[in-house]
Amino acid sequence: MHFAKAFPALLVSSLLTTSVFAHPSNLHGPGQVLTHEPRESTAEYLIRPNDHYNVYEYEMKLYDVVPQDSVYTAEFCRFGILYWSTKLTSAQAKSLEDPSVEITKLDSNDNQKRDDASFDPFDDVLESAQHPPQNDTADAVQPFFLRRDGIVSQSDASDDMKVIATKKGKSRASAYRYKSSAGQGVTVFVIDSGFQVGASVREFPKASSYQFLYAKFATRGKDDPAGHGTRVASRIVGTKYGLAKNVNLVFVKVDLGLQNAWPSVIDALGKVSDYVLEEGISKGVINMSFKLPVPPNRKIVEDLETELDSLSDDGMVLNTSSGNEGIAIDSHPALLKQKIPAMNVVGAVDNDGKIWSRSNTAKYVNLYVPGVDLRLVGKDGNDNNAGRGHSGTSYSCAGASAIAAYLYREKESAAEVNKALVDFSWSRINGGPDVIYNGVDG
Repeated sequence: MHFAKAFPALLVSSLLTTSVFAHPSNLHGPGQVLTHEPRESTAEYLIRPNDHYNVYEYEMKLYDVVPQDSVYTAEFCRFGILYWSTKLTSAQAKSLEDPSVEITKLDSNDNQKRDDASFDPFDDVLESAQHPPQNDTADAVQPFFLRRDGIVSQSDASDDMKVIATKKGKSRASAYRYKSSAGQGVTVFVIDSGFQVGASVREFPKASSYQFLYAKFATRGKDDPAGHGTRVASRIVGTKYGLAKNVNLVFVKVDLGLQNAWPSVIDALGKVSDYVLEEGISKGVINMSFKLPVPPNRKIVEDLETELDSLSDDGMVLNTSSGNEGIAIDSHPALLKQKIPAMNVVGAVDNDGKIWSRSNTAKYVNLYVPGVDLRLVGKDGNDNNAGRGHSGTSYSCAGASAIAAYLYREKESAAEVNKALVDFSWSRINGGPDVIYNGVDG
């Protein structure tokens, strides 16, 4: 006997009780069916504690509203909790308002209206084709080095490298000369888009030894979607294009997109601070070859200043790029030079020593380094982009970080390094700015 024919009423009743249309949440009364109202959408919120309250008391309040495992806590040894980040509905955000915190919706910051989708934290320039592209193939010509009395001469170095190795009053050096220690024992933290492991065995033979830290919002993985961090690394430690070939590299991968840049960089610097403490690093350089968008609130700028100040006190040399718009500096971190005199702001010059037309200027710029039409190894293993050299204060900043690490090998403090960077610099042309020199010949 067919079940449906034998018990038709029972079957219909069963279907109704299991149907979504008859679920108690959808019934207003007998036989009345309501449709589901759409859930309120969520957005990423940043919750920053103020100085005058018990953070852990508020944290419990936060966990009453959202699950603890959905909250990211930016907490560090020296700074405590700098912020919480989580997805909230507008109603949840409203319920969490408190005089003891500052709550910011990251994807609708009114202060960022002038920073639109065209925002570029690097804003590099690809020059017109001038160089034949070279691939990192097995038969590629290796850099030529000659060692004598502890000094290494790289005869096939690019002109920008030779400029940096030229002593005051001398004509341009015929090779890139440097002390063989080349920054050994000094750690350079590269806060950037990442690093492409496997990009070039020739340029990065020690890539497997590089350390990685991951800031909030950064994707996990030893890669470099933007390619920028890999080129910066080439300028610092690369076999062919590096200026301090023996330094220890730590990549701090960040998300520098318009919405996430500030909390990502704040988290990155906190992680660097913890790493410095945990590893007992006394000689280090922090490379910040980027600009940040308009800050989501005033307090987060204070956090950036606090972190950089603390790292400077820990013996870290701080370097950041001036920017590539050809205007007065108007973005962070460079703007903090007025609050943190120990931080170096780096501008770009060409190989003749003339300030690059797109290098941002202001009284904040205290170092100039060649950064025009450079050949650098990128994430694809090539030393340029279809024959086009890279220009930008990002790479000038990387050059300054490399020379800072190179000098730190024989200096005792970050203050001594900063003084040497300025004292060794000299003008290559009449009326031009003082340009960095590695001091290889005293």
